[in-house]
Amino acid sequence: DVYMLPVSVAKIEFYQPGPPPGTAVPIRMEMTELDYDERRVVAQMEVQDGHGEVWCRVQGWQDVLFRWPHELIQAQRFPTRHVLAHGRSLGARCVR
Repeated sequence: DVYMLPVSVAKIEFYQPGPPPGTAVPIRMEMTELDYDERRVVAQMEVQDGHGEVWCRVQGWQDVLFRWPHELIQAQRFPTRHVLAHGRSLGARCVR
């Protein structure tokens, strides 16, 4: 149950105009650094244009790693199915 939060990008290179909205764009990603002690991961990415050509390259994409309880991750991913709170009865001592 590790959550990754992007914090920085070293460089982005665009090689052509972006593909039209709705285009499926394959992404190739390589993790070049993973350090659990520093809670950090660094990756390089290549994004295609949907026709097999490179649209852009991302260098030095850096994420910070967080350990979150499974319930918190599920509530974030599926908020209509998983909740973080539970109902409690106030009993007869409730003031109106």
